[in-house]
Amino acid sequence: MSREISAEQMNPSGDSAAMSDSVENIRTLELKPLPYHEAMRDYLKEEEADVWHWYASNKVRDEQAEAVRFELLKSTYRVERQAQPETYAAAEDVARKLWADREPQSDRKIQEMLEGRPALNHLDLLAQRKVAGLTRRLLDALLSRRWMQTEPVLAHACLFFEDYVPPEDLLEDPALAEELRTDDQPMQDYYGYVLLDFVTADRDLEELPLAAALVLAEKLGLKDRFTEIAKRELRLRKKQLETIDQDKEKLLAKANEGPPP
Repeated sequence: MSREISAEQMNPSGDSAAMSDSVENIRTLELKPLPYHEAMRDYLKEEEADVWHWYASNKVRDEQAEAVRFELLKSTYRVERQAQPETYAAAEDVARKLWADREPQSDRKIQEMLEGRPALNHLDLLAQRKVAGLTRRLLDALLSRRWMQTEPVLAHACLFFEDYVPPEDLLEDPALAEELRTDDQPMQDYYGYVLLDFVTADRDLEELPLAAALVLAEKLGLKDRFTEIAKRELRLRKKQLETIDQDKEKLLAKANEGPPP
């Protein structure tokens, strides 16, 4: 049974001006799916077509709407705008700032509030899809140097993505650092080991892939963790790693001047 709170109970003094302003404010809001909803829609359409067609059918949509309506009537209070105009006004003010005004970062902020940052041991379907996309961009950033595009390296990239084709030109992806940012150490380790895979994919390139990975890890905020992984897994002495790190820009500049593989 629904529980309705009347205007007289919640706002005995009344405030018609505030209520009128709130009504006008809400009419200006453009309601549309959030990026999270669009991503889930796209995933279902591409990966689970049968589920999507079933879920999108009129019968299922009508049944779901009725179930939601019934649950709301059972378990929630319905507060009329007249009863609590301040609450409505505050909610609409937040919506206007994050949504109606369309601040450049609104979609990202809302998506982050809904999804959080990916954690390796708690990846749902959309998070797995997101991490796969970030991994591909990580490969693009690392393999955009022509001398990195050797047969062994590209064969290894195709183990990650069967249709992988490296960028034709040196790639800058300024948004990648922010999108990879995470406090989840297993997630940091994952990105570090992806880089390390390509450091060792073609031994003929010697120290050049490590120099490229160090430059990229530094740009992406992953350098501290990556250097720990590289030192341990490659069994490098501290001095060896420090020397390559200090000379990395010179090594890459010289390699970039050479002929393509």
